[in-house]
Amino acid sequence: MGVARDIALVFLALQALIAALVPLVFIVTLAYGMFRLIPAVRRFLLRAQESAFHVYEVVDDVASKAVSPLIALHASVAWIASVTTRILTFGRRNRR
Repeated sequence: MGVARDIALVFLALQALIAALVPLVFIVTLAYGMFRLIPAVRRFLLRAQESAFHVYEVVDDVASKAVSPLIALHASVAWIASVTTRILTFGRRNRR
């Protein structure tokens, strides 16, 4: 009975070893594929980076053009409020 138990334990250990070996082979294959793929993809990644930078510049320019009138309007309203406050409080300051 002891020999059968030992043989069954060896088969269970082999099964666990194979189950652990499959993900290891997958990870090693993936790493090797990335190692081989990076030089081929490098120029496409540089092109994508340049395109993304161009899109960023266009979006920044459009946003600047869209927001600048609102900023100018806000500055004008703040200037008018400041001048109005100074005019209305001019006489009060001199009386004190």
